[in-house]
Amino acid sequence: MKKVTLMLALAATLFAACGKDDDHNTPAEPAQQVPATVSMTYHLDATDDMLQYLDYTVIYIDGTGEHEEAVTSNRWEKTFAASLPATFTIKRRLRVKDGMHDALVAADTVHMTDGYGYAYQIFDSTATPIPGMNDSWGRAPLSGASGARIAEHCEAGRLDKTYTLSFDINGHFTQM
Repeated sequence: MKKVTLMLALAATLFAACGKDDDHNTPAEPAQQVPATVSMTYHLDATDDMLQYLDYTVIYIDGTGEHEEAVTSNRWEKTFAASLPATFTIKRRLRVKDGMHDALVAADTVHMTDGYGYAYQIFDSTATPIPGMNDSWGRAPLSGASGARIAEHCEAGRLDKTYTLSFDINGHFTQM
């Protein structure tokens, strides 16, 4: 009887050990995408009044140096691409156009905007977009002030703006 019990116990142990092994049949976890690069499109807006009376200049720093462009339409837009970490700086400079000072000062109301926006996407090393690592944002507030006030603010540099957008090595975004 002891032999039969021992044989049954041994058979049960062997049966349990030879059972289905779930650990080897579990599908492999998908490889996690590692952030490598960023593509960002940035825009600045201008009103018709701004284009008429003011020299609107954008100075941007994109990792390849400092660049300057005149704004000649109601929207200036630029797309930047860089390896992570990356920092982009966009500066808006407004000055009264040569020969327009008297006309600006005489204007009862000049419509202005400091509207801007951006959209970005983070990519892995194979240039595949990483889901959930993208965003877009924009604002387009309009205001009006006397031409004399706008001229005064331009001369003092109070209408100049600087926007700095940074992405760390993990693709996390910060705007300063």
